[in-house]
Amino acid sequence: MGYEEYNVLIVDDDKSFAESLKKAISRVGFRCYCVYSPEEALNYTKLQDVHVLVIDCMLPKMNGLELVKKLQSSLTSTPHLFLMSGIFKDKQFISSAIKKTEAHNFFSKPFDLKSMVSELESLFSGVDEAEDGFNPLVRLYLDRDISTRKLIKLMNNTEGLHNFDLPWVLKLLVDNKATGHLNIACTNGDIAGVGFSKGSIVQVHIKNEASLLGLLLVEQGYLSRTDLNQALENNNNNKKIGQFLVENNYVSPHAISIVLKEQLMWRLKRLMADSQMELNFVKSDEIAIIANIDETDFSQFILDTLEGTIREDWLKTHYLPLNQNLIELNEDSKNELNKQRLYPFISRTLPSVEAQLQRGTSIEELLSKNSTIEGNVLKLLHYLNLMGFISVNNTHKTLNFSHQTKRLQKLQVELDGKNYFERLGVSRSAKQGDIKKAYFDLAKVLHPDKLNQGTPPQIVELSEKVFEKIQVAYDTLKKEERKQKYLNDLEVGQSEKLMHGDQIFEVAKNLLSQGQYSQAKHSLQKATKLNPNSPEIKTHLCWVDMKLVKNLSEAFMTDIDKRLNMIQIEARDSAPYYHCRGLYYSLLGDQERARKYFATALNVDGQFISARRELSNLGTKKESTSIFQTDLRDVVGSLFKK
Repeated sequence: MGYEEYNVLIVDDDKSFAESLKKAISRVGFRCYCVYSPEEALNYTKLQDVHVLVIDCMLPKMNGLELVKKLQSSLTSTPHLFLMSGIFKDKQFISSAIKKTEAHNFFSKPFDLKSMVSELESLFSGVDEAEDGFNPLVRLYLDRDISTRKLIKLMNNTEGLHNFDLPWVLKLLVDNKATGHLNIACTNGDIAGVGFSKGSIVQVHIKNEASLLGLLLVEQGYLSRTDLNQALENNNNNKKIGQFLVENNYVSPHAISIVLKEQLMWRLKRLMADSQMELNFVKSDEIAIIANIDETDFSQFILDTLEGTIREDWLKTHYLPLNQNLIELNEDSKNELNKQRLYPFISRTLPSVEAQLQRGTSIEELLSKNSTIEGNVLKLLHYLNLMGFISVNNTHKTLNFSHQTKRLQKLQVELDGKNYFERLGVSRSAKQGDIKKAYFDLAKVLHPDKLNQGTPPQIVELSEKVFEKIQVAYDTLKKEERKQKYLNDLEVGQSEKLMHGDQIFEVAKNLLSQGQYSQAKHSLQKATKLNPNSPEIKTHLCWVDMKLVKNLSEAFMTDIDKRLNMIQIEARDSAPYYHCRGLYYSLLGDQERARKYFATALNVDGQFISARRELSNLGTKKESTSIFQTDLRDVVGSLFKK
């Protein structure tokens, strides 16, 4: 039972007694504060919500009953009240004081502190029982054996889910061979649906969905932009663009099937917003198949979202309840995991942690021993967990105080750099219920009262400092009015950052056009810090990296291809993006495809000098065979379906 949400204020000028009572009340989980005068009490309640008042009747300048009257007239809510006194012990006074103030009880000093604590516990018993335990879907990490019927019931009744939970939800439905529609309602206003047929994802619908089929056909080289514009102009009967293109021999049905799958994948990625969501799965006998996202595609979807979307702070909060649980590689997954080493994301991090995972470790230990690459370790861990390559056991590793100290010290520093939404691991559009649940989940793990007996004092002190930062965030966000004011302040600051980022980006583009690539990269990196989600900045970074590369390698080319594929589809129909694709194929030695992309860049923007210059350079070169043209293109093709 946790009482972390409830704020108890003790008002007593006897500091020694007040502190003793505070320790007794705090020990069972309540948040407890002491003030020593009526003036301090009045000031405190203007700034903080109070659920319980414990007031001594004999105070300086104003007696306790007068203070109660003032507080009751000024507070918007009515806190529970307990009175106490070492002087006023007359039964008639006590009875009158309780009646006038509607206090729960009157304690005559000295009294057994446990008696007041018991009354507080009784007062709030049962209130938080529904808050016990993990997020039910997180609990499935410990035991994945669940029937489809129970899984659907669990999904439809679980609240407080973040959109970043979606890959796990989808994986559970895929593994259970579900058939039906998953309806998703997000707190940011988005509504979406994912269709399943016997465990395969075959439909993805999003709010305001526009067909990006034509752009994808152009971007992947199946169709020229001139032909697309002509087809759109000639499609007088308003047929579906894919059908019209096939019927009029612009593209093959095979090209359409490939691009339809790409479109579904992109819509899935669009669902990975920083928002909370509610789910409702409806079983159905038959689902129309638009395209089929197979296991390999789904694995790539998870990798892409981990590298480009899911935040490190969310992952850290998500796994906090499992910090001490034993995790280890599954013996029967090793062969499959070896195949995954082709992915740069896996190969970069797995060698650093593989030995630990094989012998069994805890998340806390894993992060402590790999603190310099903590973000990558968390992402790898989440991938391995979702794909079933590791087991999360219900047994706990023996506590290591050194690892615990390092974790808390790092967490304290990180929390200082986060806004209040990030501290709680919720989106800015989170509802009050989601905020409250996130706070309780953190309290179950981080509240100082959850520490084991015998924990060193320095860890207790660290834990108190860490949880104080969580508490400040919750106290601000739990009231809608305070939350909105804080949100407005954040958005003003964010707008200023974006404007500054745009100014630096313009400088970078000017440097790039002049061929000053090193200076341009420096400016682009600064712009990225201010606006990390800009597809334009990401595109220009790929451009400058390809111009600066000296030692061409498979790893470099694979990385560029991956980064270009991560650009939002609707942002790809731009001269700089097509120009980047041209540079990419030029480096591969595929001059024919390079020419097509440079020509497409000019088709989009006839004044795009950089593409015209590259076309001119290609015109003076003979078709060459690059060392990358065969081997690397096979690798790139297998990884990215190019």
